[in-house]
Amino acid sequence: PSSASGAGDILLYRIESSLQHGGAGGGDASAGGLASAARNTEHLADMLAEGRYTRDGGDDSDDGNGDTCLCCACLERVTRAIDADTERYERETAAYIDAVTAEEDRERQIRQTLLLNAEVAAAAADDKDDSPNDQKRSSGDDLLKDAALNFESEVATLQAAVKEYQEELSHLDELMKEQVQRAAILSREEDLLFMDQNDIEIDAKEFENVSRQLTARCTEAHREAVALSKVNLHSALFDIVVGDDCDGGKDNGGPHTPASFPRINGMRLGHRPRFDLGWAEINCAWASAAQLLLFIASSVKFTSEDLRIVPMSSCAKIMEIRGSKKYVHNLGMDLDQGDGRNGSSSSNGSHRASSSRPRPPSDHLIMIPAIRAFNSLLSQVFEHLLKQRKAPKEVQPFKLSRTTIGPHDLMRLHEEDGPNASAVIFCIAKNLKWLASTSG
Repeated sequence: PSSASGAGDILLYRIESSLQHGGAGGGDASAGGLASAARNTEHLADMLAEGRYTRDGGDDSDDGNGDTCLCCACLERVTRAIDADTERYERETAAYIDAVTAEEDRERQIRQTLLLNAEVAAAAADDKDDSPNDQKRSSGDDLLKDAALNFESEVATLQAAVKEYQEELSHLDELMKEQVQRAAILSREEDLLFMDQNDIEIDAKEFENVSRQLTARCTEAHREAVALSKVNLHSALFDIVVGDDCDGGKDNGGPHTPASFPRINGMRLGHRPRFDLGWAEINCAWASAAQLLLFIASSVKFTSEDLRIVPMSSCAKIMEIRGSKKYVHNLGMDLDQGDGRNGSSSSNGSHRASSSRPRPPSDHLIMIPAIRAFNSLLSQVFEHLLKQRKAPKEVQPFKLSRTTIGPHDLMRLHEEDGPNASAVIFCIAKNLKWLASTSG
């Protein structure tokens, strides 16, 4: 609806004011307070009571007498404005009732407190009065003095409590200082422990490095020991070559080829000189054989009861002990011997051969007894070695005893039996090579 001039504009202003401030709390300064709201509501109610409004669908207009007539829409707005003012009155009334109730409660509590104080003061005054007939009441000043005394007593109590708290606080401060000192000591000890830990870690690193180096050295030493254990010293020091064609049984007194003789360290083993084979080479070969047998016996911790070997470089010897007598057998030709004889001699140096017998030729000197003694000592070493080992790695080439080797009986061997002597030397060299390879 369009606004009319004069009184109609004032009416619309009041409606808008009521609608805007209807939701506000009581006592709002911008709304003019409860009095302004009451006047506004009263004027709106008067307009509704007078019934000045137009028909439905009409606009606000003047009735010709200077009064404003409202349309239905404006009347609805007036009704809403009155309802908003009514709600505002109710809120203000409820707030006023709450304020009055709170003030009455506060006044009632104050009265009860004053009454209780008066009764306490009267009871204290009655206790101090000695005459039973004296029923005087303390005046207001006395009550105030008593209250002041009570307050002073409470203050004194509080002061004592404060003093006690201060003493306790001082004690706590001292304890705090002690704890700080202990914390400092513990901190220093912790630093020392960390330093010790660092030193221990450094020592551990050094020990680890040393241990690693020692482990490497031990590993290298163990590797060398394993490598050395695979080395056969006897075979390395004494190279024995025994060919398949070194069979003295085929000699039959004929000339030997260079490959027909067993060799030890390049020297040929024989029982007599033949062509290019002389006593010097035979002595050197049998000396090497005697040294090898002596080393093997020492390595297996064997000592013969009746035979002793003397590996002299000039001419190796075997000493045979028979009871109280000793017989020396030369493994070769003793070139330093004065009488120029070879073979066996007693302990006093006399030869077993008869002195009246003519001297035999130098290539037929007696060497068979020395070969028998060497074979006997070799068989004793074999027996000792087989007792120490439950199962040998390989079978020996030729079986032997003190008087036999292979198919040969050394008791039937003599100086003139060249083929059998060569065969016996071949078997001895073969067994000696096998013993050197298995006993190292």
